[in-house]
Parts: sequence; C-alpha cells; structure tokens
Amino acid sequence: MRVHICDPAVAAGLPAVFALAATAASAALPTPLFNGVVVEDVTQTYVFDRIGYDNEIGPYVDEDAYRGTVRSMVIKAPDDTFDFYYHIDASSAVLSGFVTRWQVPTSYTVAYHVTDRELVWGLSGPAPGTSFVDATSAGAGWTEDEGAGGALFEGWLGLDTDAKAYAANANYQVGDSADRLAGNYRGRSENFITFGPAIPEPETYALMVSGLGLLALRRRVRQRQ
Repeated sequence: MRVHICDPAVAAGLPAVFALAATAASAALPTPLFNGVVVEDVTQTYVFDRIGYDNEIGPYVDEDAYRGTVRSMVIKAPDDTFDFYYHIDASSAVLSGFVTRWQVPTSYTVAYHVTDRELVWGLSGPAPGTSFVDATSAGAGWTEDEGAGGALFEGWLGLDTDAKAYAANANYQVGDSADRLAGNYRGRSENFITFGPAIPEPETYALMVSGLGLLALRRRVRQRQ
C-alpha cells in the first residue's frame, strides 16, 4: 500500500525525483564451503517501508515494500575459533547494503563476499582476503554494473575471525539508499539480534586454568622422575 505524505518537512528532505526499485528473482547462489562445523543456523525475515518523492504526488511511503530473509550462521573452525556467515536474500525490492555490529573488538578477514551473478562485477565493499584488526563491525555494499546505485538481490558475506567464543550479543541491519538513474528512495530494516564474537565465559576460563594446572603438575612429576 502506498501512503502519501503531506508534511513539507519530510518533502524538503527528499530530492524531487522518483522511480520504483527494480524487483527481480535471481537464481539461488551456491552455499559456501565452510571450513568447520556449523554450530548456529538461524534465518530471520525482514519487512520494511520504502520512502520516496514524486514530482506529481509529493512524498510517499510504499508500505512493506522491502521483504526478504537473512540467514546467520556460526562456524566452529578447526583452530577452535568462530567464523560468521550471512546470507541475504531479497524477495521484494532490492537492497544496497548490509551491516553487522558486535561488542567485543575482534580481528577478522573477509572470507566470502559474493552476490548474484548479475551484480558480481560491480560489487563494492571489502573483497575476500581483506583483514581488519580489533573491529566491532562489518559491512558490505553492492553496486550495479551500470554504476546506477546499489542493488542486491542475493548475497553472502563471510567473516573469518579470531574469536574464541560467541554469543547473541550482536545485531545486523539491511537497507537501501539509492539514486538509480531516475529515482531516489530509501529504507532501513530494524536492528535484528544475531550472533557475534564474545569474551569466553568464566567456566571456559576455569577449564583453561585447570587444564594448564594439570599440564604443570604433569611436568613437575616428570622432572622429579
């Protein structure tokens, strides 16, 4: 449903240009090959409005124009660290970006960043192999081949982190903010709770300390022998 807005303050904040976002169904992207064991796999649905401006009718809101899902996965790697993967799939209207934030400063390398084939040559954002030190967020943007603004139908983002623990202490958001040739509109989802790097629980530290104590005791016994 489209709702017209008569508030001049809202109208002043939006350029007097308008076009609907393209909607397309792309072929499903293949799931990345994960180096480890999947320990969390949660899919959440987003729905939010598109806000724009039209020369004839003025400002408007397309209610629930953006629809889709975000799949959050936590992978336990062979080195006992945790990696985080996100699968963004837009079923109605396209997106221009995805961002996730967590609480504990964590170093990570972008392990996977790919979009649907139609956009892969124009994607922007951190390429696979890009590393960040003690970061508390990660983001990705997508740009069309024609350079007419961001447009994501489907995408994967993988983060290879040095986190030794994880918790539901992070959030993510998807959104759109574009000027695609003849239009200007925007929209942002709510912040969804997701998994992120965390400080190990006290019990984990206790196990580590007891383990180190056993090693030290064994070493002393061997020295006496």
